[in-house]
Amino acid sequence: MEKIESLLRISEEVQDLIRISPNKPIAEMNIIELLKPNEVQTSGLFEMLFSYRNQNNEYQILKSFAQRFLEPLGFDINNIRLPEMHREKKHIDLWVVEHGKYAVIFENKLKGACFQRNQLARYIQTMRALGYADEQIYVVLIPKNPDFNLDGIRDSVWKFPQDALTTSNYALRCAWKDNVSCWCDFKEDVVLNKRDLQHCKKCDQSFRQKFAERTVILKTDFSAWLIDEEQKIDVRERNVRSTMLQFADYLDLLYNNRLNNLMKNEIDKFLIERLHPSKDKDGWMMLRERLRELEELERGIDRVRYEVSRCLIDRWYDNLKDKWQGMQYVPHESFGYIIDKKIWVGCKFYYEDEDHLDMGDEGQPFWGFTRTDNKDATQAQIKLVKRILSQCENLSGKGNWDDGYYIVWNNTLNGDLRCDELFATIKGLGFI
Repeated sequence: MEKIESLLRISEEVQDLIRISPNKPIAEMNIIELLKPNEVQTSGLFEMLFSYRNQNNEYQILKSFAQRFLEPLGFDINNIRLPEMHREKKHIDLWVVEHGKYAVIFENKLKGACFQRNQLARYIQTMRALGYADEQIYVVLIPKNPDFNLDGIRDSVWKFPQDALTTSNYALRCAWKDNVSCWCDFKEDVVLNKRDLQHCKKCDQSFRQKFAERTVILKTDFSAWLIDEEQKIDVRERNVRSTMLQFADYLDLLYNNRLNNLMKNEIDKFLIERLHPSKDKDGWMMLRERLRELEELERGIDRVRYEVSRCLIDRWYDNLKDKWQGMQYVPHESFGYIIDKKIWVGCKFYYEDEDHLDMGDEGQPFWGFTRTDNKDATQAQIKLVKRILSQCENLSGKGNWDDGYYIVWNNTLNGDLRCDELFATIKGLGFI
């Protein structure tokens, strides 16, 4: 307990130092940060910027991006003429293609979501099915952690099981008990019988070998590129230039990269004076131990935060249960109604463990519509949900649409208010 209190005191002192320092960062005034976008909306920012065409009708930002990040992988920027951009289609965050030329898959993890089983393999296979050859397919990963590398991706993310095209990802034979893992992610913990082993041998395991070298990870160099590229945009395009600068600053916030070198030096000097590390092996070991203590403190705060999310579900249910009787309620997890036989609507929070947080924007619960059987929604069901949301004054246009098991959803810290409006609307339409 004493160590935790000491770490918290040091953290407070560092914040005080930043606040009064003449080298403190420029004013933090970022509209993107203020709006707290979710993953889908940040993908929209990529799409918006890549769609920009200059006075010569060229896709200036997209071309520059491809030259900086994809050309080293073999991409020919001369192929960019009339790109098609698809966001949240076929379960992929964003993909940019030109038929017969190239397909670029963007996987957005800026909000810290973990990779799902077979995720990259499924996306690559989707591009193959659309007619793109392996040498035309590229993968762009956008992590929240700037230290992320390909070694941090589990084996199953690159594998393609034989039933992947005929079975929902949630119902794959090799699916583990959580929502993201496969048998092969637990080689030492899972004892498979001979029949299961035969199933695994039929899994296509060639994707990592074929596409790791065709994969780029965007890190702090991407926000630096945005700032440089902004200077090349026509001065009259104020909205485009402003968006680029705001997005770069927002990414630097996520990457914890807003401090200038003078401010960083001040913090380093303070920590040396505060921690007194000796300049030898013992000093190095002491600093490593302090870092581990900080990491454990962060994990502890996350666990408490997730527990608060569970309590919010219970509190919202208590606020609504008298008015909306007959709700299905799972303590700490969800409450809502089933409408049209197979559509669940309500609020939910799912948390498997520290590494597997489902649908959470930094651990928040979410309101939404999902299929009750984990199968992809039909067009009729999607049309029904759109009809319901169109009549919700505060929710119309606010959801993140998916063409799978989750029909539409969005994170919230006001679930009782959101669900009260949803339930009033579905009652007015005669569903409850």
